[in-house]
Amino acid sequence: MRELKFRAWGNNIKEYLGGKPVDVTSMLGDLLRQGEWTIEQYTGLKDKNGKEIYEGDIVKDKWSDSFYTGIYEVKYDEERAGFVPFAKGDGCGCCEADTIRVASDVEIVGNIHKNPELLEDEE
Repeated sequence: MRELKFRAWGNNIKEYLGGKPVDVTSMLGDLLRQGEWTIEQYTGLKDKNGKEIYEGDIVKDKWSDSFYTGIYEVKYDEERAGFVPFAKGDGCGCCEADTIRVASDVEIVGNIHKNPELLEDEE
């Protein structure tokens, strides 16, 4: 069974609860009632360095040195009832040619709160 874990981003204080991503499962109800927090779920996957991947993380795949950027935001997709392998913008990363095959091929390079510029399209 997959371990259920969450972390909380403070929308007003602009940092993770405790100053870094931490498991906030025991406080989840209180945080949701306050409405000042963005709750992000652990995907159950780890990157190539063994770091836990949460929704909202930005990852780079092993193909990033090729012509394809390979930068993705981890998202939950209701239509697929799970975490999309990794999506960028409104598109799904799972249908493109050189996409992530397994989580151990990616590295977390940031998150949507602190590093949104990583998801901007290059011109």
